[in-house]
Amino acid sequence: MKMSNYVRYVGRFLIVDIVKPIFEGKYVSRVRVNKEYADKARISMRYLVVRCPKGELILYPKTMKKVKVVKEVFLRLDEPMSMYELDIPHCEKRPNEFYEVS
Repeated sequence: MKMSNYVRYVGRFLIVDIVKPIFEGKYVSRVRVNKEYADKARISMRYLVVRCPKGELILYPKTMKKVKVVKEVFLRLDEPMSMYELDIPHCEKRPNEFYEVS
């Protein structure tokens, strides 16, 4: 499977950039992340970093067991895609150099 331009490996991190969140609140943004990205991070023993325009969240893939899983249908009606629904708090994002150093 080819990864999109918004997903990249940097050091010990798998970074997923979300351009448009599902919900934009006063303090949090709600996004959905494909379950395959968490599986790839778990297999390669990396942290999963989910970034949106107003904040970011760093997760260890083992903690994804506590996150809500949503099945969503896109093109194939018989194969719904499993996605994690995350609430990302609004905060200052770290520069890309932070992830490259490790």
